[in-house]
Amino acid sequence: MDERLKVALKAAHLASIYCEIVRTNNNFDVIEKPDGSPVTIADIGSQIIINHFILETFPKDSIVAEEDDTKDADLSILREFLDRHGVTTGESFKDVLKPPVNAHAKEFWTVDPIDGTKGFLRGESGQYAICIAFICNQQPVLCVMAAPRLQLIAYAIRGQGAYSKRLYSDEDFTRITVRPMPAQPLLCCSFEDSHTRVEVLDKIVETLGLQLLRVDSQVKYLMVAMGAADVYIRVSPKGYRENIWDHSCILLVQEAQGYVWSDQELAFPISGKMNCSVLISANAVELLKKIQKLI
Repeated sequence: MDERLKVALKAAHLASIYCEIVRTNNNFDVIEKPDGSPVTIADIGSQIIINHFILETFPKDSIVAEEDDTKDADLSILREFLDRHGVTTGESFKDVLKPPVNAHAKEFWTVDPIDGTKGFLRGESGQYAICIAFICNQQPVLCVMAAPRLQLIAYAIRGQGAYSKRLYSDEDFTRITVRPMPAQPLLCCSFEDSHTRVEVLDKIVETLGLQLLRVDSQVKYLMVAMGAADVYIRVSPKGYRENIWDHSCILLVQEAQGYVWSDQELAFPISGKMNCSVLISANAVELLKKIQKLI
């Protein structure tokens, strides 16, 4: 197994355990970031865990990740967790959370320690994902996603397929592929209205007669890749630029024999910001083309 894949799987596994401990403990503050989005000790701790494992094995690699400050949060739960698992960071949490980035690097990691923090906060009714990807020449060539609420962990390697298994299990990974088009395709979209242009999605659903399912996080990419849904559409709110860590696991769909389209070049630059404002991931090119005509 590729060494980077081993590291990413190990990091995602341990970060998942930590996040679920925090979630079930339900004794933590929710901090509001400048953009109004929430962050918790689960987000911060998960990123520290992931970054630690990456830097331990690949100390020269750059990491572009969502969280950039510990927010003076109480990380005593994280310290106890790392001690129990025999993990020593050797550096301050702040240094591990936000290590230096080589802006000229052609290869780097991108990390979303909890994609779907609002879903994480909703508990049993919400979804969230821990997403790690390795980028080469502005394209994800490896990605790992842990979805604790679905009890699944998945990965994809460019040119080698997509795979999943039950999270925390010792079973082997099995290959996943998109499903054949059903009579009434299922469309996944963001749970939060503020994350998309609702009027565009409503038009597509009504015109094409699609079923609609609102789901938090990049779990939507996994659902399309494993045949639990047929299409995921992201239409960015006007003026918003997408972050690379929010879409790095689109590789799951590409490697599960699905189809992907974007209105601008689908690139993942080290700056962290994407240029595309429309992203479609589908199980069939015919469905993708029908949706393109309506956007």
